[in-house]
Amino acid sequence: MNSLFDRYSVLGASFLTVYISEAHATNEWKLGNVVEVEQHKNLEDRVSAAERLIKETGWKVPVVVDGMENEFNKQYAAWPERAYVIQEGKMKYICDVSFEGDMEWVPAIENWLDNFYANKL
Repeated sequence: MNSLFDRYSVLGASFLTVYISEAHATNEWKLGNVVEVEQHKNLEDRVSAAERLIKETGWKVPVVVDGMENEFNKQYAAWPERAYVIQEGKMKYICDVSFEGDMEWVPAIENWLDNFYANKL
């Protein structure tokens, strides 16, 4: 994801990560976590987990945290992992997670961005 951020942010794309409830918390459904995290009990836990993700993975994309009421997740069905392209306030593309491996949606987003910017350059 960092390479997409580096490549397309200079062309004008904005990126944002919304950290939601932990899909594979070590105390619930541990499954190949990059950063081992227990399920968040409060907002401080969620913020701390997001900070650890940034630090331990070198994540460059700006991160915000969904509240404990999980309003972002409820509105956008983001669990466990989903990517969206929003252009001029309209949803242009939604990419669901592939259960074949972590972040398998990245090539699909890259393809969308390649096509979009190919027409703009």
